[in-house]
Amino acid sequence: MKNAREISVITAVKEQYEKFPFPHVSRLEIEDSEHDLRASFNHEFNLQGSRRLEPGCTIWVPGCGTRWAVMLALQFKDARIIASDLSKTSINAQAALAENLGVSNIEFRNEDLLTVPYEEKFDFISCVGVLHHLPSPQQGFDVMCRALKPTGLAEIMVYDHINRHYSIRMQNILNIFDSDCKLDAQPRFELAAQVLRALNQHARAPQELKRVLDYLDSVSGFSQELADFISHPQEHYFDVPSLLSSLDKSDLRVHSWKMPHFFDPSAMFDDRSLKARVSDMDDVEKAHLGHLLSSGFLELYIERKCPHEAISTPDIRKYRVRSIRNNKIIQLHDNGKVSRVEEKSKTTIKSGRLLFDGGERRPAVSSYGYAPDCITMRPRRLLGFSDLDLNTELDQSHVDDILDLAKTSITIDEIVTTLVKRYDDSVSEEQLIKLCSYLCRTPYRLLAIVE
Repeated sequence: MKNAREISVITAVKEQYEKFPFPHVSRLEIEDSEHDLRASFNHEFNLQGSRRLEPGCTIWVPGCGTRWAVMLALQFKDARIIASDLSKTSINAQAALAENLGVSNIEFRNEDLLTVPYEEKFDFISCVGVLHHLPSPQQGFDVMCRALKPTGLAEIMVYDHINRHYSIRMQNILNIFDSDCKLDAQPRFELAAQVLRALNQHARAPQELKRVLDYLDSVSGFSQELADFISHPQEHYFDVPSLLSSLDKSDLRVHSWKMPHFFDPSAMFDDRSLKARVSDMDDVEKAHLGHLLSSGFLELYIERKCPHEAISTPDIRKYRVRSIRNNKIIQLHDNGKVSRVEEKSKTTIKSGRLLFDGGERRPAVSSYGYAPDCITMRPRRLLGFSDLDLNTELDQSHVDDILDLAKTSITIDEIVTTLVKRYDDSVSEEQLIKLCSYLCRTPYRLLAIVE
């Protein structure tokens, strides 16, 4: 039974997304639009035996918003996906998007995450940007644990104090102006915009935040983007220790960080003595320090704290792969209809270095905003092998040779055998296997695993 405060919070959050369904989807970026990438996902997270995602696996997307279930459906084409949200407006918008893209494996449900009856039902749960809006995020973690199969994996993202620092200030500012919390979503957003527009030289505000206010008049749907940042009625914030504590209380634990390099401080120092001190830290201290140094988002994969079957590292040489050099960019009209489709290379050459797109990446599907200078969007990053301490002596020419061989389905063993002969033993099998392994994983994935 919910108390009065919980009901008030849930009502306010629902009203926020009925008025400002988030985000306004104008563009989707898809890593492979023609094939299912479930096998690559299994490799990415070493899901073997009973933990493998198989055809017909069940996926839950609580707080699906306007796009997230579609993004998963584009990756897991043979899965059964249940997408839940409080907001009918958000669900209707995403259902229309799914229809326009020919996605048919999603069942949309208008339901409250905290009251769903699911028990040990799902192989995978993707709950991104949701738990921090609940009256009690801890209750949300409890639901994750209950709904996840013992062998399942869940993906979460929660807000942190570092990346939401100005949003936190805006919440406090609005709470002073509206101390009784009487304003609904629309007048609350209008008040926030009024405050920002009225700031003069005596106040301190990020210049880009004031600049993008112009988009409210010139860019369709931009209010949905900005309202989520400056006037949301309910937000909680975590750091690494508090997040791990919440997971522990719900009998959950970290499987892996989505962007591990943001949580590895050993790669962030050139000083040997500091590197030595980092090596003596436990995993929690390392992850906390890495987050403080990098400002990475708190995005991670979690699992239930229960025994899992012993697994052996698979022989990557047996994997059959195909190359995916380009991402498909789908531009959308305001009504969700496709307006343009184009392709963009997954790599670029800069100062002779082969660089990989390291922006907002989930395995297989990416999505980006349409106002690149908006403070709510993180700039895309380009990463080389050395940026993640993945040292290899091989270069772009070797990568190109691998991708050419993998235009059609081929085993990594066949790639390695062919290239060792071609290079006349100047490159070792070990080097090529290592490079192929990199190219099967984000953010370097240019090879997709096929079954």
